[in-house]
This record gives sequence, C-alpha cells and structure tokens, in this order.
Amino acid sequence: MRCKYCNCLLEECDNGVCRWCGKDNNSNINDKIITKTYEQNDHEHIKNGEFTTTDDDLDIQLIKDYIGPNYQNLIQGGFSFPALLFGSYYFCYRKFWAFGIISFVLSFYTGIIGMILIRIVGGFIFKNYYIAYVKKKIKQYRFDYPNYSYRQLSGMCESNGGVSIGFLIFAIILYIIILLIFILVIK
Repeated sequence: MRCKYCNCLLEECDNGVCRWCGKDNNSNINDKIITKTYEQNDHEHIKNGEFTTTDDDLDIQLIKDYIGPNYQNLIQGGFSFPALLFGSYYFCYRKFWAFGIISFVLSFYTGIIGMILIRIVGGFIFKNYYIAYVKKKIKQYRFDYPNYSYRQLSGMCESNGGVSIGFLIFAIILYIIILLIFILVIK
C-alpha cells in the first residue's frame, strides 16, 4: 500500500501512518489542501518537486517532531505530574527555558512554601503553555524558512525541541552551588 499523500510505500507495522510525511492514511480529514515546494532530492516519490499536504497536518507532524516521544501525553493537556514533582528542573529538561528559569529564581526567593505553590501551579498550567510555546516556535520556523522541506523543518524541530539532559544536569549543579553559597553565607 502507498501513502495517499506522498506515494511512499507503507509497511504493515506502520498502521497506516506514513513514516516520511507522518500522515494518517486511515483518517478522512478534508482540510484545505495546499501545495508546498520541496527540493527534488528530499523524497524519491515527490513528482515535479511538489508535495501536497494540509497546513494543519504538517504543523501536527512538526509538533510531534518538536516534542518527541511523549507527544501524546503532552498534547492532551490537563495536569502535569512531572511539573509538580520536579518543577523548574522539568521545565529545563523540556527546553522550556524561560519558564524553568523564572520558576527556579522564584523558588529561591519564596522558600519552601513558595516552591510548593510554584510546582502546583506549574502542574496545572505547564502543558497548555508548553504546547502554545511549541506552536509559536513552529510558526516562526515556517515563517523564517518558507522554502525549507519537511525534512529540514523536522530536523530543526528535533534538534531545538525534545529534551535536554545536559541542561538538566547544569540546572541541578547550579542549584547545589547556590544552595552551598547560601549555607556558607548563613553560617
């Protein structure tokens, strides 16, 4: 069977979802069709350098690429238990820098009760703010790079999105250093 969007071969294990364009061939989405121009060498099944898709489908796939494997959990919205348990560390792990740094700084100035309140509030608002942030980033990528192929946009989303173990470790080390400085100053 071939993908009805890009004509790529589908495997049985794909469950109707194209591995290249990310479209669900089982759905009956009748959105407005647009034509995007892509580079000839991007995909062997693109004819005349054009690839037909919908803006919404492409954005959904780019959001999946940006968020990574936890896409389904984050896109559903609702309460975020990792945000409650780990607070600013989780925000930094998700590369949601501004949210992480603001909650990190506020945690120091408000003490333990403030930290708990920040984590509770973060648990309630994180998913919605994070998804809005991701959509804004993708909109910006598509505006800044209108001639980029899906692969190029997807690569940008994967490299700039996802998670960052390195920054998480940096945040933990920074927290320990600041905590040690406070302990030494208080003595």
